[in-house]
Amino acid sequence: PDSRRNSVQRYEILPPKPAEFDLELHETASSTGAGSSSAAVAASSGSLEVGGAAPLRLYLRHRLDRESRDIYRMQIAAFDGGFPTLNGTVWLVVRVADENDERPTFEKQQYEASVEESASPGTEILRLKATDRDAGPNGQVVYSIPAFAPARIRSLFSVDSDTGILRLVGSLDFERQREYRVTVVAQDLGGGSARQSDTQVLICLIDVNDEKPVIVLNSETDRLSVAENEPAKKTVTLMTVTDSDSGVNGQVDCSLTNHLDKFSLEQLSSKSGSAHYNLVTARSLDRETDSPTAGSIQLTVRCVDLGHPQNTAELTVPVDVLDRNDNVPMFAMAAYHFRVNERTQPGTAVFALTDRDEGKNSRLTFWLNGTTMFSIGSDSGQATLIQRLDRELLVEGDNNHGPFVRDRFHFRVMEDAVVATESSDTSEIFRLFRLDDRDGRLTLAAQLDRELRAKHQFLVDVLDARDRRATTEVVVEVDDVNDCRPRFVYPSAGNSSLRIRPNIRVSSSVATLLAVDADDPKAGSHGNGKVRYSILSPPEETLPFHLDADTGHLVLVRPLPPSLLSGRPLNLRIRARDGGTPALESTETLTVTVSTDAEAAAAASDSSTTSVIDAPSKLWPTKVGGGGDRAEGAGSGGSGGGGSSDSLLIAAGLASVTCAFVLILGLGVGAIVCRRRCL
Repeated sequence: PDSRRNSVQRYEILPPKPAEFDLELHETASSTGAGSSSAAVAASSGSLEVGGAAPLRLYLRHRLDRESRDIYRMQIAAFDGGFPTLNGTVWLVVRVADENDERPTFEKQQYEASVEESASPGTEILRLKATDRDAGPNGQVVYSIPAFAPARIRSLFSVDSDTGILRLVGSLDFERQREYRVTVVAQDLGGGSARQSDTQVLICLIDVNDEKPVIVLNSETDRLSVAENEPAKKTVTLMTVTDSDSGVNGQVDCSLTNHLDKFSLEQLSSKSGSAHYNLVTARSLDRETDSPTAGSIQLTVRCVDLGHPQNTAELTVPVDVLDRNDNVPMFAMAAYHFRVNERTQPGTAVFALTDRDEGKNSRLTFWLNGTTMFSIGSDSGQATLIQRLDRELLVEGDNNHGPFVRDRFHFRVMEDAVVATESSDTSEIFRLFRLDDRDGRLTLAAQLDRELRAKHQFLVDVLDARDRRATTEVVVEVDDVNDCRPRFVYPSAGNSSLRIRPNIRVSSSVATLLAVDADDPKAGSHGNGKVRYSILSPPEETLPFHLDADTGHLVLVRPLPPSLLSGRPLNLRIRARDGGTPALESTETLTVTVSTDAEAAAAASDSSTTSVIDAPSKLWPTKVGGGGDRAEGAGSGGSGGGGSSDSLLIAAGLASVTCAFVLILGLGVGAIVCRRRCL
């Protein structure tokens, strides 16, 4: 070593100097000559001057952060006091030891995932990741679901402690709960100083079509019922259908699978998860014909959701048709023939009669005329013998008196009554009826037809063994059966068009449709021969016309559409339906067109002879003033403005046409009166 002057005079951390470190000298008494006291002298600017040999120390000026910088490299130089100045250097490496001062940090503050409710246990939902900037065990992270999490969460989900994979371990049900929030904790392995953090995982369930529709009848009673003869669209019950699935999986469509001619379902509202329906009658019901002998009508309601695959539910709905007293008492036969042994004791029941109605409506009052041998219960309809019979007294006797018979017998029989015995006789009465000359039983020999003849009257002679005679009149009235369909007169195959003016006013009657039914309009519950009209197609709500169901009047209710005004024909499918049970119907097509402007102008210019009709022109030609708002009939034609020189010719023509029309009408009426048959 050099002399004191040329020895080490200062130390310095060579650039780049870390701001976290600096140098200091720790002087002792031996180095300062001041006894045993010691002092530390720090460098103020990175360079430390010394007066002699003293321990040199590196001290920390600022707190270190290993996560920001974990190693420092610096060069320390020592300078002497000679000239030129000499120095020596040394490299110092400082490694920062780790302290567990960092918490694990998740990549996201909240995770979101979706999983189908049908996912099986073990399905991976998502992978979580948390990092810890510490080193060693302080930076190793493990994952867990905390113990304070709800038991259901811990029973459904688990997380792998090493990988952070969140898995399904239970069974999900979208209808029970649609989403779950799972707390996952990340903790380092810092031992007693371990640090942790947590995150939230929002798990949304995806609905699977696993629920069937549920059908509930909104009825206050256990049994549904509707009275017979109620009009169509009578509400039987309201029905609610629910489906716990969501979206299209929860949308349902319901229908009836049977008895569609009697009932229908009307949808009131529908949304995902629920729908409301109204069960109504499709027509007027008749208990005696529509209700089965077992009692209730068993309807089957079928509901299908719109999911894939579809789920189906069915419900059997019994409906009772309540009886109304709409059947007159009617004997099954015009004459009853019973054989009673003459030894039969008085009080013995001989026969009984019933009514087709039920309950109190079937309670009848009976009585017998013209006999003292029998009595009949006024309520029960059961006939009993009240006197002892003596065949020899009643039948053989001494025959001192001629036969006795009532002056008149009046019977009613259905026109479709079963023929008992065929007859080859050509006479009208003998062709239709056969009289047993032994017991006086009158039976049918041929099929009756009320449309040909509604009443038959004839005389019957009764002779005894001495040829003494008594005469009675027999009247047989034929009750109508709905066996004739309505027949269209207009429109018909030869007259099916209707031509109207383009300027016709709204609310004007454009035509009267006509169909005839040969059946009796007063027979049956709603009239076998009563005809009602309707438009089958297109739907009436899309048309500018309204058809009166009872009168057949076709009325313009809104302006003519452009398609008609442009010349395109409109075909109306018309139905005529009678009121019988079952109802019979016929259909016909009416073609509606609009006349051109030139035709309308020509018709308007002739105010005296323009023909317009409210029904087919071939039946009822009507002459009205020109320029009106009625339709032009299919068979009518307007005449031009003829001059006065043609008046005689026109009058002669009209007279000829009138005579011919009257003649044809007379022949037609005669034919209808003579042979009123179903066509």
